[in-house]
Amino acid sequence: MHAFAHIKAVAFLDAICERYLMVDMGTNKHSPLLSGAVEDFGHALEHMEIGNQKDCKYAIIHAATAVDLLLKEKIRSMGLSIFKKRPPHHSLNFYDCIELLHEKEVLIPSEANIELLHQERNICIHQAGKPDSEKTRWLLDTARTFMREFCGKALGVAIDYLLPICIPKKVQENAARAHLNPSQIYLGNAYAALYAKRFSDAIFNAAVSVELLLRDYLSSQDLEVGRGFDEMLVQMTSDKRISRMISGRLRKLQELRKKVVHSTIIAKEDDADTAINLAVLTQRGISNLWKRQECCAICGSTKVVGKEWESPPNLRIIESRKDLNKAIENSKEWKDKRLVGYYCKKHEPYWAR
Repeated sequence: MHAFAHIKAVAFLDAICERYLMVDMGTNKHSPLLSGAVEDFGHALEHMEIGNQKDCKYAIIHAATAVDLLLKEKIRSMGLSIFKKRPPHHSLNFYDCIELLHEKEVLIPSEANIELLHQERNICIHQAGKPDSEKTRWLLDTARTFMREFCGKALGVAIDYLLPICIPKKVQENAARAHLNPSQIYLGNAYAALYAKRFSDAIFNAAVSVELLLRDYLSSQDLEVGRGFDEMLVQMTSDKRISRMISGRLRKLQELRKKVVHSTIIAKEDDADTAINLAVLTQRGISNLWKRQECCAICGSTKVVGKEWESPPNLRIIESRKDLNKAIENSKEWKDKRLVGYYCKKHEPYWAR
C-alpha cells in the first residue's frame, strides 16, 4: 500500500513538473544554457553564504554568468545563433544579447539593474573589485528578480522550482538584510575602495551611487525612471533640480565610469576622490529636495517617522580600517550634528533604533 502511494505521489509530481515547468522528468529537456544558469546561480548563493570578500566576488561573477546564459537561452529558443559570424566566432556578449533582444522586441525586466550586475562582474575580474556583503546581497536579489520574471514571461519556465527549495527564501532573507538604499551601499563601497587604494573600484561605485540616487528621486516624484543616465540628467536640469554645472560634472563622472568598466584607463587617486565627493554632493542635494517635501532622505517616501541627522567623519584622519571603525563608533555620540532630512521606518538610522 505504501509503495503504491509512493508511486502515485511520484507520478503526480512528474505531472506537475511537466505541466508547469515544461520538463520531461524522464529525459530532462532543459537546454545546457538554462541548466547552466540554474547551476551558476546556485553557486552564487553558496559563495554568498560564506560571505567573505573573496566569496562575495565569486558570487557576483556566478550570478552575472547566470543572467548572461538566460539571455542567450532566449536567443537560442528563437532559432537564432548565439555565436558571432565573424572570427573568432565567440558567443555574443552581454550587450550583443541586449541589443538583439531589443531588435526582436523582447521585454527585458530589471534591465538597468542587470547591467549594474554585469559591470560589477567586469570590475571584479579586471579591476580587482571587492564588493561587500551588503552590495552582493542586493545584486543577487536583482539577479533572482530578473531570472524569475524573464524565465516566466520569455521562456515559460518557473525558475524558482528549478532551484534548490531553500534558495528563494535565502535570497529574500539576504536581500532584506541589505536594508539600506542601494545608492548608499555603493557609496560605502566607494569609500572602502578608496581607503584600499582600489581607485577604479571607487570611481565605479561612486558613479553607480549617483545613478541609483537619481532613479530613486525620479521614482519618488512619479516620473519615468526607465531611461538612460543622460536622459535623467536632462530631466533633472530642465526642472532646475540640479545646476547645469553639476550636471556637466556628473556626465563626466559617468564617462569615467565607462572607461573604468572597460579598462581603457588607469584610474588615479584624485579621480577617485573627486568621484566620491561628487556622489556625496549629489546625495546631499537630493536629500535637500526631499527635506523640503518632508520626504525620507533615503528613498523619498512620504511616510516619515522622524528626522535624520548626519555628521560625516573627518576623512583626513582615516588611514586604516581601525581608524574607520573608530570613526563609526564615535558617530553614535556626534555632538556637532547637522539636519539633512527626514527618514521613513525602513531607513531609520541605527542610532535611533
